Amino acid sequence: MEPILEYQTPQACVFVPSPPSMRSDEVLKTQDKLNITACFFTVCHVARVEHPATKLMDDWWYFQRLKKIWHEERGATSSISRIATCPAYQSIIAMGPAAFPHIFRQLESEGDEPDMWFWALKALAQGYDPVPESDRGDFRAMAQAWLKWGRKRYAW
Repeated sequence: MEPILEYQTPQACVFVPSPPSMRSDEVLKTQDKLNITACFFTVCHVARVEHPATKLMDDWWYFQRLKKIWHEERGATSSISRIATCPAYQSIIAMGPAAFPHIFRQLESEGDEPDMWFWALKALAQGYDPVPESDRGDFRAMAQAWLKWGRKRYAW
């Protein structure tokens, strides 16, 4: 069995096979350890685990899961307070600004029958609401106002 070397980075602990020239009873000199580590860190920097696209996909899957649970939790209700206080809906809000692109994408895909994303959007926008007073209650107009606001700030 070949020896395994352990390197710790600020993000993770990584195990890599030791160089083939190294016997199990040999001890690497300090300079050799530094050279291997420097070479390894260069490779890690290129292939980072926490790539933004990966994070976005993780958030998207998490959002989709919460959306499904939210629809199951609320059932067929017209109570806005019941809809907005479901634990899954609150978890979407707890995602913070990372939820914006997912909500906008969802709102856009719902077309003329937008779901009740307005409470979450207002909470995420820290109380800001781009919907004019004259459009309150008109879900299509409300959705369009939020999408217009979102297009200026987010990509989805």
